[in-house]
Amino acid sequence: MKYLKFQFGIMPIKKEKTNSKKWKKNREYYKIFSIFLLFASLLFLVLSSLFSIVKAQDSVEVYIIEAYIAPENEDTLKLFFYTSEEASSRLEIDGKYKSVISDTLTETHSALVNLSGYNFADSVIRCRIFVKSSAGAESRSDVFEVKLPYEPKIEGGSSYFLSCLTGGLIFLTPSVGAAFNDNEAKLSFTKDFPLIAYYLGGYNFPAGYFSLEYTHTPEYFPKNLLRTGYKHIFEVPVLSYLSPGVNYTTDFLGLNGVSPELNIGLFSVSNTFTLNLKTRYNWFPSASARNYGEVYIGLQSFFFTYEL
Repeated sequence: MKYLKFQFGIMPIKKEKTNSKKWKKNREYYKIFSIFLLFASLLFLVLSSLFSIVKAQDSVEVYIIEAYIAPENEDTLKLFFYTSEEASSRLEIDGKYKSVISDTLTETHSALVNLSGYNFADSVIRCRIFVKSSAGAESRSDVFEVKLPYEPKIEGGSSYFLSCLTGGLIFLTPSVGAAFNDNEAKLSFTKDFPLIAYYLGGYNFPAGYFSLEYTHTPEYFPKNLLRTGYKHIFEVPVLSYLSPGVNYTTDFLGLNGVSPELNIGLFSVSNTFTLNLKTRYNWFPSASARNYGEVYIGLQSFFFTYEL
């Protein structure tokens, strides 16, 4: 037994082979990719902003002359407005009821909008006019309010409350995806809250918005990140939109970085939520070993966003 102990004592210890070279090589690839994605996103944002400014100069102005509901005819909205150039127009009420005002090009727009069959939850309805010029430039008015000459009766109050509750839950539901680095993927959750948005034309989405986003990855470091950033939106055929963006990212524990991203709006649900695919890379200059990528899918909404 002593001989065996002696033999084991002098046996050389085999060191495990590490993948340090491969890991360092992957880190370099991630670093190059993150820098490229960052500058590409910044360039895209600058070009898109210039494009938006030019587009804003071509927008059609809307001048509302009158919009009211007479007490003697409470099911009819009387609307009259001018546009700065010839355009077709339509009206949207409470974000869900739509009526064509003029399907031909004109500078003078008027209509008697039939409200029968519409269910309103408030004594004040919120309206917005959308116009399209002969050149295809799309613009929209500010939201304006019209008071109903009666107090609306909410039929099926419990179902209305359930609808609001369901909408709120969907709005708060996080996107689900994966965080990956060095050929390893971990389950991750993120929720993007659009805070302030502005419109330069287009019917369905803002031109851009500022957001606050929280990300939680249970089995990864950093586990919790808070981001604030800007995203620009391009409405495109087939898809709902393409939206590049860039974020400042921090864990409030000394880890800070930049996160360029690309959002793809796949399709809209009930004209309120959009199924959104997000891809992003997180670059931490002071801790490059923590750089990692993300992919998420979830629902995006601007229902509770403040509009400039």
